[in-house]
Amino acid sequence: MLEMHKSEARREPCDVAIIGAGPSGLFAATMCGLLGLSAVVFDSLSHVGGQCAALYPQKAVYGVPGIVGISAKDFVCALAEQALSFATEFRLGTRICQVSRWKDDFWRVEDVVARTVLVAIGMGSFLPNKPDIEGCDRFEGRYLHYHVGDVANFRDRSLVIAGGGDAAVDWTLALAPLARSITLVHRRDTFRCAPSSLERLEMLAQREEVTILRSSQLLRLEGQEHLEEVIVATPEGEKKLPADDLLVFFGILPNLEDVSSWGIAMKRQRIVVDPLTMATNQQGIFAIGDAVTYEGKINLLTTGFHEAVVAAYSIQRYLHPNTPLQKNVSGFKPA
Repeated sequence: MLEMHKSEARREPCDVAIIGAGPSGLFAATMCGLLGLSAVVFDSLSHVGGQCAALYPQKAVYGVPGIVGISAKDFVCALAEQALSFATEFRLGTRICQVSRWKDDFWRVEDVVARTVLVAIGMGSFLPNKPDIEGCDRFEGRYLHYHVGDVANFRDRSLVIAGGGDAAVDWTLALAPLARSITLVHRRDTFRCAPSSLERLEMLAQREEVTILRSSQLLRLEGQEHLEEVIVATPEGEKKLPADDLLVFFGILPNLEDVSSWGIAMKRQRIVVDPLTMATNQQGIFAIGDAVTYEGKINLLTTGFHEAVVAAYSIQRYLHPNTPLQKNVSGFKPA
């Protein structure tokens, strides 16, 4: 994973401070570079990639034209390398809690003075939706996990995976060849995942490589120095599942509290923008990606990339209103 240390204090104002180093923010930095705009990218994580890197690093990327068989981790690293080719500055491991006006036409983000701000923070801070079960606190961070880092850590382990969405099913499929055993626990009878993934999951269950417990819920965790059993309520009664690790994928809770304090208009925990410009109600602040809302909004990688293009052109127009807009950027880096 691409990691970088904090840079020295920047002396000159930049054209745009991009808050968020997920796919949308990274591509926005590239688009700004193509348009000749200087950018500084901030992220609270110590590495680039946002949700893709933190939650789905091994998951294959689909839905992006021309991309086949690449993991989310490798995909976001490629996006970062692309942005770096335009001398984009990164400030990782820096949570932005405050964005404030600096003089009349500038914004201050940490120690950086920027002419504009582009918010690309996805779902905000990563707050996992935790299970309310006995024994949870004792095992968090050691045997209870909310995301998968290095899959090798789960080799030859007995795993219980809880959840019924894409993350739970995808990680069940990815870890099945490595784990000693996997039991997938879902509180409903049907899964909310891609049909192709569900088909593969059912095949693994038929071959007894994965056990699926439907209409079941986590009750408590048991063990002394390490996790030993996960107790589950099933339609037939309580069931004890021997387990070395419990992986919980109940989604993440949106956390945009910091953004709301910046005076930006919000609706249902999302930033309200004009889809024609990606501008917020605050002059000089734009927003893109999963954090924003407008009529017809669809949360896809390609949607975020489109919004990054719109925002970059809007920022160029905002900063240089008397300069003819360069509408036909080829996508090739200038010689």
